[in-house]
Amino acid sequence: MTTTSRKVRGLALGVLGLLWLAGPSNAAEVRVMISGGLTAAYQALVPEFEKATGNKVLTAYGPSMGTTTNAIPVRLERGEPADVLIMVGYALADLASKGKVVAGS
Repeated sequence: MTTTSRKVRGLALGVLGLLWLAGPSNAAEVRVMISGGLTAAYQALVPEFEKATGNKVLTAYGPSMGTTTNAIPVRLERGEPADVLIMVGYALADLASKGKVVAGS
């Protein structure tokens, strides 16, 4: 297994772990906003998560930054709910510094 494959696999397992933590004990909807690079791994893991938990994952795709209508910061600014954000670290840190997300969560 190449180093890149290991990194992608590790990130994919991390995403699955985040989704698992976001899911309450009763079947529910888990709202995820995701950008770019982990999309393929994420899409492979979501069906497994839904089957294991009974929760339904609702996904919104968009860039980590910018001013387009589907950019994650714009979505959050207009009040779209999200239980899990999967995006580049510096953009997430910027949202935390503005109080848009809970830092360290």
